[in-house]
Amino acid sequence: MSFSDHKITQFTHRISELADQPNMPADELKARFDSSPEELRAAHNAVCDDAAILESKVENIITETFDGVIEKSMLSGSLAAELDAKAVESSVASRIAAEQTARESADSSLQSQLSSQISSVNSAVSARARIATGSYTGNTTLPRTIYFPFSPKAVVIAPQGGGYMRMVLQGQTGYQGGGDIATLSGSTLTIVDDALNDPNDEHFWLALV
Repeated sequence: MSFSDHKITQFTHRISELADQPNMPADELKARFDSSPEELRAAHNAVCDDAAILESKVENIITETFDGVIEKSMLSGSLAAELDAKAVESSVASRIAAEQTARESADSSLQSQLSSQISSVNSAVSARARIATGSYTGNTTLPRTIYFPFSPKAVVIAPQGGGYMRMVLQGQTGYQGGGDIATLSGSTLTIVDDALNDPNDEHFWLALV
C-alpha cells in the first residue's frame, strides 16, 4: 500500500448536502457531523503507520549496507557540495545572529548610559535655574500671605494696571517711601502695604532661585 492509497478525494457525507432543517434522528445527525473528521483521522493515522514502516525499512537498509553510518565520501559530488554549502550557510547565520545580539546589547547599554547622563544634566539644570510665576488679586486684608512652590531667592511683583515693579529678597524686607511693604521668608511672602494689595488690581509675581 502506498501513501496515495490514503488520499481523501471526497468525504462520504457533506454538511452542505443536508437540508436547511434536517429531518432525521439526533443520533443520525450527530453521526453525519462526526463522519468527515473520523475519515480524516483514519487516513492521517494510516499515513503515519505507513511512514513508520517505511522509516524502519530505510534504517534496516542503511544498517545492512553501510553498517549504520553514511560517510561523506559515499555521497555524490553535487550532494556533498550542497551539504557543505548548507553547513557554511548555517555557520555564517549563527555568527551573524551572535553579532546582532552583541550589537543590540551594546546599543541598549549605550542608550541606558546616555539616558542616565541626560537625567543628571536635567537635574543639575533644574537645580541651578528654577522659575515660577503666578498672580493674585488684591483685597483689603493686611497682612496678606502669598505662598510659593519653593523657597525663592527673590520675588518680583508687578501690578497689571501699571506702576512700579517691586523686588523682595529672601530673608529681607522690601521698602518703599521709607516704609515696609513685604517680607520674604522661606516660601512665604507676607505683604504689609496696600501698594502690593490694591483690591482694584491683579498683581503678577515672578519667583527666582
